[in-house]
Amino acid sequence: MYIKVTNGIPSELRSKPDWYHNDGSKVTDDAIFIADGIYPVVDSPPEYDHHTQRRIKKPISEWTVNPTNVEVAYLIENMTAEEVADYAKSLIQFDVLSTDRWNIPADGLTFATLTFTSEEDVYFLVNNAVHKVTPVNYIATLEITADAPGAINVSVQDKQLIIIATEVT
Repeated sequence: MYIKVTNGIPSELRSKPDWYHNDGSKVTDDAIFIADGIYPVVDSPPEYDHHTQRRIKKPISEWTVNPTNVEVAYLIENMTAEEVADYAKSLIQFDVLSTDRWNIPADGLTFATLTFTSEEDVYFLVNNAVHKVTPVNYIATLEITADAPGAINVSVQDKQLIIIATEVT
């Protein structure tokens, strides 16, 4: 990509000129184009935090003219707290039921942690007992134990999982 520079101000993007020397060979030296005000464009976007900032390409007239090229200029702008929260929310996969342990000893002491991602209160059904949990940062968390061996059936909405409580010897 190339750009026309007039009176020191970048003005019009264009493709590389298709020029030829008198002998019919193609012009490949950028210095010849630069002498006519046509500069190669260097686009090196700066690093930024995608979670809290946005990178905005500045207008062409604000790009930096160097002796051998024109650099694309960028503005790094901080997102508002609301925009950061919306971005974080967009990364969450909602309505996911999960656990940190699929097997627990039936000792009444060892916890399995259940989570469900939601914006609203969550009703965990654990072996026919209902547990209402209000999510914190879109995650509802319930810790359960077992005091007898067997299957622990867990469901939320249409999602289900089974944790196995094993006998303690």
